[in-house]
Amino acid sequence: MKHTKEPWKTDSQSGIIFGKSIGGCQMKESSHMVAQMRGWGHLKYLGEQEAFEIQIANAERIVACVNACEGITNYSLESENGLINKSLKSIHEREQLQARVKQLEEALEEIVDDTENSYVKPKGGCAVCMGIANTAKQALKGDK
Repeated sequence: MKHTKEPWKTDSQSGIIFGKSIGGCQMKESSHMVAQMRGWGHLKYLGEQEAFEIQIANAERIVACVNACEGITNYSLESENGLINKSLKSIHEREQLQARVKQLEEALEEIVDDTENSYVKPKGGCAVCMGIANTAKQALKGDK
């Protein structure tokens, strides 16, 4: 299936999306309108200015996605077992893991702070806990 060649671009004043023409016997390769953002009906309740800004952002996102996918077949994009879908799942999983690591770092930092700032100086078990928390915190940050 043919589609308009990349790169695409958008006009931030109108929401019109432009791309290179596929060409033809009399057409030179140049920028031509591919699409214009519409569908204001579902956004009207927000007010005209905010609705317009959302439509411009939608056009910019479409253009960014099309340009990022240059050279990738639609099958690779749409297939559940395709490279793109697997990559997106991996990225999502990585982001979830990074969020969990951040939560652990914050929890360990809180343990260390609570132990260091306690009125009772650490003895025995508390000192061990603080040492473990500091070691874990360093490991999470890559210091060890």
